[in-house]
Amino acid sequence: MRIHLGMDGAIPDPFKTVYDLERFVTTVPYENMSVVTRFMVNRAHRHTQVSFQLIHANSEFHLLQGIQLGFIACSPHLLNLYLALGFRTFTKNYSDAEVGFVVPMAYVVRDLVYLESIASPLSGLTAKYVTPAEIPPWVDSVLPTHSSVRSERFDQGQYWSDLYGLLTEKSQGKYYIFDGLSDDQIKLLLGKGHVIQCRNGELVVRKGTVSHGIFLLLSGVLEVRDDHRAINVLGRGEVFGELGFLLDSPRTANVYAVGDDVRILSLDDQTLRGLMTTDALTSAQFLLNLSKVLCLRLVQVQSRFSFD
Repeated sequence: MRIHLGMDGAIPDPFKTVYDLERFVTTVPYENMSVVTRFMVNRAHRHTQVSFQLIHANSEFHLLQGIQLGFIACSPHLLNLYLALGFRTFTKNYSDAEVGFVVPMAYVVRDLVYLESIASPLSGLTAKYVTPAEIPPWVDSVLPTHSSVRSERFDQGQYWSDLYGLLTEKSQGKYYIFDGLSDDQIKLLLGKGHVIQCRNGELVVRKGTVSHGIFLLLSGVLEVRDDHRAINVLGRGEVFGELGFLLDSPRTANVYAVGDDVRILSLDDQTLRGLMTTDALTSAQFLLNLSKVLCLRLVQVQSRFSFD
């Protein structure tokens, strides 16, 4: 884990831009901020307590050093994890040169009231250092109630409104990913998803990165590229990222947003895999629909090379 500490003058100017730090600096000086720019766990230690132990140690370090705000850039498939820990979305998303599309998130180190309200696993640690429970007085003035990411957790009405058009409309000539599922089953699948706004030219998925979530394009156009060569164009209602999910493999192509009205639905793989255990019928129908999507794409590829 690599942490840039404001107290050491180690927050580079580009970070101040992408994390919109100017909005905070009038109430929280840079000396009381940090930015985590690297968090990696050896494959042998993934799915163990090591990841949380690092996060726990980092949180305690912040409490001991008097850091008030911590920032990270979160990949879409990890949003549920960091939201549950107590991080919050607050500004525009951006494309990182190494991992592609990321969501800036902020962690208010001493906001014990908020951590307890969401049952964050870090609330017990924070309670050892913050007594009585407090809400820093500047929080409401610098953290917005909305961001470029929508989820049922924070904005239930708008979240389902954004999704309604896709959920009730089937693209002509394409298999609908929610065919055969009831409204309740669809809500079960999407309840922990996120609607993310993308801007023209943003790199949504970077080839070679390791993430296994599935995406649905709600509006706009996406271009799939192998290096600099366009190999496919995706329209509303289409799924992408399914190979990484099904094969547990790195991303096979770059995906770019085309135009400013691009909204995607991000579904994390842990939620989908968990559903296989808790609701076999829903997950079986969803996987069947996903298989149909893949088969249709295979037919389309074959037709391009057909000389009949």
